[in-house]
Amino acid sequence: MGSSVLNIAVSGLNAAQVGIQTASHNISNASTPGYNRQTIVQTTNTPFFSGSGFLGSGTNVDTVKRIYSSFLNNQVLTAQTNVAQLQTYSDQISQIDNLLADASAGLSPGMDSFFSSLQTLGSTPSSVPARQAVLSSAQALVARFQSLDQQLSGLREGVNTQITTEVGTINSLVKQVADINQRIVLAQAAGDSQPANDLLDQRDNLLSQLNKEVRISTQLESDGTYSVFFGNGQPLVAGSQTYQLKAVPSPEDMSELGIALTSPSGQTIQLPESLIAGGNLSGLLQFRSETLNSAQNALGRIALTFATTFNAQHHLGEDLTGAMGGDFFKPVTSTVVGAATNTGTGAISANITVSDYKVVYGSSGYSVTRLSDNTNLGTFSQLPQTLDGVKISLTSGQPSVGDTFLVQPANTAGKRISTYGTNTGNAILDSSASNLQSLTDSDYRLTFTNGGVTLTRLSDNVTWTASGGTQAQALQSLMVAAGPQGFTLNINGAANPGDSFLIRPTRDAAKQMAVAINDVNNIAAAVPIRTSVGSANSGTGTISTGSVDSSTIGLTANFKLTYDAAANALVGFPIGARVQVGSTVFDVSSATQRIPFQAGAIISVQGTSFQIANTPANGDTFVVGPNQVITGNSTNPMVKAEYSPGNASAANTLTYSAATQTLSGFPAGATVTLTDLATPPNVLASVVIVNGTTQVPQPPVTLPTTGVAVNYNGVTVRVSGQLANNQQITPLSFFVKTPSSLPTADIPLTFKQGSAASGLPDRLTGFPVGTTVTVTQADGSMKTYPMDPTVAGADYVPYTAGATVSFNGLSFQIGGAPVDGDTFTVSPNPSASGDNRNLLAMGGLQTANTLLGGTASYQSAYSQIVSQVGNKARELSVTQTAQENLVTQGETAVQSLSGVNLDEEAANLIRYQQAYQASAKIVDISSKLFDLLTSLGH
Repeated sequence: MGSSVLNIAVSGLNAAQVGIQTASHNISNASTPGYNRQTIVQTTNTPFFSGSGFLGSGTNVDTVKRIYSSFLNNQVLTAQTNVAQLQTYSDQISQIDNLLADASAGLSPGMDSFFSSLQTLGSTPSSVPARQAVLSSAQALVARFQSLDQQLSGLREGVNTQITTEVGTINSLVKQVADINQRIVLAQAAGDSQPANDLLDQRDNLLSQLNKEVRISTQLESDGTYSVFFGNGQPLVAGSQTYQLKAVPSPEDMSELGIALTSPSGQTIQLPESLIAGGNLSGLLQFRSETLNSAQNALGRIALTFATTFNAQHHLGEDLTGAMGGDFFKPVTSTVVGAATNTGTGAISANITVSDYKVVYGSSGYSVTRLSDNTNLGTFSQLPQTLDGVKISLTSGQPSVGDTFLVQPANTAGKRISTYGTNTGNAILDSSASNLQSLTDSDYRLTFTNGGVTLTRLSDNVTWTASGGTQAQALQSLMVAAGPQGFTLNINGAANPGDSFLIRPTRDAAKQMAVAINDVNNIAAAVPIRTSVGSANSGTGTISTGSVDSSTIGLTANFKLTYDAAANALVGFPIGARVQVGSTVFDVSSATQRIPFQAGAIISVQGTSFQIANTPANGDTFVVGPNQVITGNSTNPMVKAEYSPGNASAANTLTYSAATQTLSGFPAGATVTLTDLATPPNVLASVVIVNGTTQVPQPPVTLPTTGVAVNYNGVTVRVSGQLANNQQITPLSFFVKTPSSLPTADIPLTFKQGSAASGLPDRLTGFPVGTTVTVTQADGSMKTYPMDPTVAGADYVPYTAGATVSFNGLSFQIGGAPVDGDTFTVSPNPSASGDNRNLLAMGGLQTANTLLGGTASYQSAYSQIVSQVGNKARELSVTQTAQENLVTQGETAVQSLSGVNLDEEAANLIRYQQAYQASAKIVDISSKLFDLLTSLGH
């Protein structure tokens, strides 16, 4: 019996001792991070049967367990990774918020100062100090753009540095988790599979730290190890094996670091940023993609729009030297970065075109002309069409042949289409906003596939796809599918499937900002035209000072030249035009001015150039028109050549052979197409030139006497009549692609009073031939009047007091009550030192809604950036506070369950001490009983 009691007592001593040791361990680790309270699991030993029943045999400590709830800990981990992400994001965005909102460093003060200097110069347009102040304030504004961009770029570099640091921290923690996995396996194997509580706590603490860097998930394996994953199941730890993250340059943009995953075997895979969720690393990536990119792109959008629109207005002015204004700011361009992994030769360019357009409906469809350079973009059988990134659509109705529409995408919605009053159809057209107004603050990814091309807008991952017979056609279809994004895409070379390009329409614009002029005399403060009323006028008619909307309007109507044999000259050129014959320039100051004739010389008038072969007979006439047949005597043909944009040096001298009825002299590799001059044209032949001596047409095609168009390398040569044997055609080696339409001499307009007898209305006469005059009424309605001497009665414009009269890119109003014979003159403005009209127009750009679909000015667009960043910062702060509360609540719950309560542990010590003392007393009693039994034996 004594032996049994002794064994029971010893088991009690052992259990109490383990309890004391566990409580002591808890107390000593009360402040240890990640420590979970431990407790002993005590059970009774197996009883034995006696005649009196089952008798107990003492106690046993099965294990020491930690008090741990995976549910509560997972809640804390989820909240902690969110807080880490939000904190990192908030720390970064606060720098942008402080930068952009800083009244001393922001953009608004620079804008105010620049436009204020323009106002000051407007008071004294010839003042050299005031002009110097404009240049100085422009330089200061450019410096603000560049400074803001540099600081945003500095934040981008800082993100790269922090990404590298975070990756190093994650890899270190991953290695520690893998190491402790092995220690747990070894410890539990040596300890008869008993839990290695302290090692488990250490591992959980490492996982908590890792989770703050990047959100992870874990899976408990059968051997007691944890497998650790992130993203969509990408592994970090698998037993003792580790997968390492790596900060690598993005294949699309080598200046930005992305994340790659390296397997134990050394294989590296680039990861999409969308896979990285939670933790500090995600906060950095999310800040860069959501806020930093958007803010820098939006700043660039303002810079690009500001430079482009200001330059456009400056071009319409005249400087102190009498020259037209040039670029005030250096033009900024979009950036396209090809991926380092591209294997093709394709090079992508993103172009932002700013122009108005004219749409004329004809028998073949809608003919669209870009007015900024008078380029015909084609004839289309139906609308909508997206051209230069602008979508032109038919809202309702049906046009009649000859109906004309002016498309001005830069106007506000609802005012982008002007319908000519001469239209007889009921069609209503609409247009999307201009490219500048359509620009977003997003980057784009262009990817070529086996079947076509894909464009992804990275700000919201919206994707468009398209295909085509060629990659260029696929890109055109793609931009139609995407709708107006503010740019168009072109390709040189050939891309391979899988090749991709990062398109940044506005990212680098602020960095590219620079003042283009350094001579104060080159500030185009004046308007290059002036107006006056005749000194002998007897009526009360008035004329406004006039404005210039464009300086590059080509011919819009026919004019007729007549050969004067006595003077060996041509007469009939548009008054006010500049005519170039060979290398000699003439300014036409009257409708009867004779221009010397040179047989075969190239004659250029307002963007149209032609040749007259041989010497005409006295009285021979030649009709010149815009993009149409040029007629001449059947034995005295005229030749006209045109260029598509970008091909002004693509022409060769061609020679006609009467014997073979062929042309030769084309460049090698060119595809030459012959068409007649019908509408629409009929293709006569198409030949690929093997070398420069190959003749066209081949097989022989007789050149029709009604005219032929020869097209190659972007050059169109139009020939009327029959060419002479060995006649040479030089398609404009000195061709001027963008003509000047502004007057070089006085254009006197005469008011003529109408009468019932003549059947003519009150009218204005004297407009240059070859032009189309547009009259816009106060209600916005428009009518056009071509000044075409080949059409009877096409030589006047009906007079409406106060209406806006426009031709050749200039506009003015004539009001009051003129009388018959009163004159109004539109003149060049050579001495414009006191003229501030273009300054006023440039100053008006400060409040013009040129951005965001025509709803925001430069400064309001900047205010929107500040507001968006500030709102995002506040949103992050609110969300972070909520998540921190969840962390606090979760940690409180964990602490109440798993934390060490010193009062409770002190009570446990007393309890285990008492149990130990009681068990010791039992040992003492058992010893005495044993001694008693021993003494009875003696």
